[in-house]
Amino acid sequence: MYYLKLMLIAPILLASCGQHQYDTDRNGSYGDGPLVDGNCASSYDCDFQAKQLADQIRSSDPSFEKLYFHEASMDDALRDYFQHGYIKKSSVRILKIRKDNGRLKAIVSIANLEGEPTQNFEEMELSFVQADQKDRRFPIARASNIFENRPSKIRLGSVLDYSGSMSPYISDLESATFQMYRSIEGINGGITKFSSSAASILAPTTETAKIQGAIFSRFDSGSTALFDGIQFGLSQLEKNSDGNDSINLQVVFTDGEENSSNTSYDQLKGNLKEYRIPQIILGMGQVDIKSLITFAADTNGLFYYLPSSKKIESSMQHVSKVVKSLLEVEIDISANPDIALSNIIAKVKDR
Repeated sequence: MYYLKLMLIAPILLASCGQHQYDTDRNGSYGDGPLVDGNCASSYDCDFQAKQLADQIRSSDPSFEKLYFHEASMDDALRDYFQHGYIKKSSVRILKIRKDNGRLKAIVSIANLEGEPTQNFEEMELSFVQADQKDRRFPIARASNIFENRPSKIRLGSVLDYSGSMSPYISDLESATFQMYRSIEGINGGITKFSSSAASILAPTTETAKIQGAIFSRFDSGSTALFDGIQFGLSQLEKNSDGNDSINLQVVFTDGEENSSNTSYDQLKGNLKEYRIPQIILGMGQVDIKSLITFAADTNGLFYYLPSSKKIESSMQHVSKVVKSLLEVEIDISANPDIALSNIIAKVKDR
């Protein structure tokens, strides 16, 4: 049976309810908390477990729901994690943003009303507004799909868990990871693995054969140096970045709690904020969900919960859908050319 370990859930998509501000100043801590069964057998079970968990959180921290979920229902959000692995609500995330010759260039990821990745920004009514003056909208001058036009601009690193508890599922994980890269062929893929220690197996490359070889290469099992694995992957992506013209992403798969890294929680959290490389984190089983969601939220990324190993393949395919739907958007800011990047909010319809 798989368990969902939750110390204190940090916001990821839930707080935005269809909007997103490019902000990475969130706080978090690493600690212990209740074990909750996330492998519910029916809709009723998921409802019951979500409410039970939400009540535990409200009891331990009465301000949490308002602070992190805003208008969203925490019960519904937790039920979505248990039932679907992700939040079934529309959202938009600004993954990267910069000023360029009087315009803003932003890379965004949009989810539709069912939480599925989409590139249909017009249907989702994508807009950009000023955070402190929300009636001021900035027109979209151009939008294009990055994967369809220049896939090599995308660098997706994978950080894979080879700890002892993953032994029965390594074959499934390797196959699902390779199928993910095959479905987004043309991007740069890099591989990092970890168990008792971490190692960068392959620097980002577009060569499918090299990606395949790295994924299926032997790696000894052991304990769980999760933080080292994420850090090694970050360093590899940062080292091979080509600056403003690319987008770095990292997908992290783990089924356990950190227990053997040299990298501390605070060190990793600080590095994630500094590098601002979005983390797409897939947590299966007994994971420290608070830390994982914090890492994802701090980088404007995503967190998925897998109730069982049967979801490994579909979760990796979901990641490939995110990559395929990435948009590069040019925004006309001539009405306020000095606006700070942190004062820009992206919005999509939420119903």
